[in-house]
Amino acid sequence: MRFITYDPLAAVSRYDRASLRDKLAGIKPQSELLRDSDIRAIEEGISLKRGVYRLLRREYPKKGDITAHLINGFGHYYDRDESATDHIAELFEEPGTPRIRNDVTDAQGGDYHPWQTLAYSCMAGLAGKKLVGGEREFTLQDIAKASTEIQTYPKGDGELGHLLFAAAHLVPDRRMKFEVDNERVTLEKLLERAIEVLNNNDPSAVCFGTHLIEGICAVATLVHGIQFKEEAQELLGTYLEYTLYRLYRKNQRRIDRNDLHKIGHAAEAAAFGKTLGYELVQPHEYAIADQLSRMARVMDQFTLGEDTLLGGTHLRRAATLWREIDKCEKQCKPLNEVDRTTYHADVEDSY
Repeated sequence: MRFITYDPLAAVSRYDRASLRDKLAGIKPQSELLRDSDIRAIEEGISLKRGVYRLLRREYPKKGDITAHLINGFGHYYDRDESATDHIAELFEEPGTPRIRNDVTDAQGGDYHPWQTLAYSCMAGLAGKKLVGGEREFTLQDIAKASTEIQTYPKGDGELGHLLFAAAHLVPDRRMKFEVDNERVTLEKLLERAIEVLNNNDPSAVCFGTHLIEGICAVATLVHGIQFKEEAQELLGTYLEYTLYRLYRKNQRRIDRNDLHKIGHAAEAAAFGKTLGYELVQPHEYAIADQLSRMARVMDQFTLGEDTLLGGTHLRRAATLWREIDKCEKQCKPLNEVDRTTYHADVEDSY
């Protein structure tokens, strides 16, 4: 058992912590908060209109980042004569080799964060499927096995979250070898380095540490021989407590794109945590439902664009996954059987 010191609320007064817990305790049960109409409002409110889609594809400089987030938000989307898998193939270093460049100093030439495209493709339920892009057939596993050279410098180990999440789904071997910043390391060693980032409250953690939490939880559950489930459970709970504090401490009568980003990421981490077998304390689960319901009521204030892409796609993935979780629970099915593909949507014929 590794020692956990992750506590982003350490600087928050006991009074404020107590106020947060009182506020969370007063939230209504989830069944009274999050209706299917709320999920539909988010799902339809974050739509992929052709004009916006083509503008993002043409103008957004980080090609790996845009491809990854569009897959995160819309799954295996199509637009007339091109698709998500065509865009994945565009990231290959060489047309004949399914290898994606993972160098954070070269955001235009490959993934913006190491294995980001693979992670979001796994979130979209594409793991294990045969994909065709750029007139070539490949799987996500093919890409993973060919893309083990990683460059995180100068950003640091806060960049490891997407890699951990994808590796847990695609190459779940704790001895799997990577070359990170010219050092040969195993997947288990990368897990330890990711935990250290959280323990040190390292500012390099991408998106407030959300992706590190998702990656650590996935590895702790899916990789045989990793004994870290209890600690991952603790990390997930602490992360949610911190994120909900940041959301509820402000007056939420006005929700802005920063809230869109925070709510989308927190709801996504909580949802994937549940599907991976982690327990959410009741106040946290009710609060996530409350936040999604609040977002549903203001979706008319947002349109998908460069300034809302990151939060909007995570929010759509999260909300639709919560719908599938609810279906599984009502049918008494194991949550690891949740269908991750039902939210897939194509580019719309509108501007």
